[in-house]
Amino acid sequence: MPDEKVIDEVTLVSIREVCGTTEVDDDRSVGRTSDSEGRRQGIFGGQMISQALHAAHHTVPDGSVPESVHVNLLSGGHAGEDVEFVIDRVRDGRNLQHRDVRGYQRGKPIVHASIVAAVPTEGLDWQREPMPVVGEPDVSPDAPEPWGRMLGSGLFEVAHRQTDEMNPPSHPIWLRSPIALPADDPWLHAAVYAFWSDFGPNWSIRVSHREQSGLSEDEIFSVSATHSIWFHSWSPVDRWHLFDAQTHRIAHHQGMIHCSLHDQAGRLNATVMQGIYIRA
Repeated sequence: MPDEKVIDEVTLVSIREVCGTTEVDDDRSVGRTSDSEGRRQGIFGGQMISQALHAAHHTVPDGSVPESVHVNLLSGGHAGEDVEFVIDRVRDGRNLQHRDVRGYQRGKPIVHASIVAAVPTEGLDWQREPMPVVGEPDVSPDAPEPWGRMLGSGLFEVAHRQTDEMNPPSHPIWLRSPIALPADDPWLHAAVYAFWSDFGPNWSIRVSHREQSGLSEDEIFSVSATHSIWFHSWSPVDRWHLFDAQTHRIAHHQGMIHCSLHDQAGRLNATVMQGIYIRA
């Protein structure tokens, strides 16, 4: 049986602060960032993506949930400073709502997102590709230290898959929230998915580049440039999810990563594509 978890209010506040935003007025929100340990020069990309998505939550009709978000990461930003989000209500159609969100620090744009939302309807639920066949989350006392544990200040649980390998590959990797989230807050659930969606795509492209080019780590510069997520379905985030990231193409300065987020039952909950700028 999956672990049963309850909502811990202190942890919930932390998740809302890291992944969510606070409404300022009808068309503005603010996101908090932190650099309490002084280790980051910029803001984690997953936080910019999740907050840009969540910033629009109060501008859509009741019951509407995110369908997709398409993000341009314009600057690394400044960790420890607030991000001011401005939301443009581009269109409210019969079925879909379109929002344009821009995030600013020090008066300059650092992130730009196009969001599509809709009220869910009943229909066919089908997927072509199964979840990658991997071991269960390795949470044993002697399990390898997961590389992504400190993303988001260690707020989420990260585990390598059970394997006999001494140094397991970076992906796929298991993720979950330490607590259950309120069932009536789909935008926070989506924001957590968005936060997870940046767990390592840039690293994956660097690994692929090294393998194919023979260059060393120090000879490759890369930065996440564009990031798109399609939300297909939802599972409680306090249950394990498998996040996989695979390089699809490297063409000179451009890298393209395809990612998937499955729940433990094998249901594909989100598809992610990230474009990465490379200089080597």
